[in-house]
Amino acid sequence: MEKKLMDTLFQMIEDDPQFKVIETTKDLTSDRLRLRASISRAVNRLKEMEKALDIELTDEDIQLIHKYALPENALETVPEHLTVAEVAELIEVSPQMVRRKCMTGEILAHRTLNGKGKWRIPAKQFMTHPRFEELVMKYQIVRTSSDELASNMVKFAEENESSLQDA
Repeated sequence: MEKKLMDTLFQMIEDDPQFKVIETTKDLTSDRLRLRASISRAVNRLKEMEKALDIELTDEDIQLIHKYALPENALETVPEHLTVAEVAELIEVSPQMVRRKCMTGEILAHRTLNGKGKWRIPAKQFMTHPRFEELVMKYQIVRTSSDELASNMVKFAEENESSLQDA
């Protein structure tokens, strides 16, 4: 079953006429550029296919898909609350529009400091948004980078500590 599914995906991508253009154009002057253009086209083609399938999905279907499509523990990287800027980027509107939607109740949120502070917007309400995976992956990258930075700092501190003791 798995091989058949993968073969079908690859066939749908290969049938895209834009790949022939990428292979034959003189504008892409190196194999590296051709490969990068091919990857970008494949990603875009898959997104087009995904949008066509999303028409029939329920919110429960989307949450189930997130469970299996995202890297392990990726959902744990998303904070409980999002900022106005994050929601604006996610739903592709201005921060002012997000604030307006929060005030009208279109977006579930509350304000800190007795209603005069920053908006606290629960992330759970956006789990079924088509771009939620992008947000999750962004947090995953930040967490991985932070873990690597912390690990490097510990190594650096240990190396410097041992060199200080040697002196």
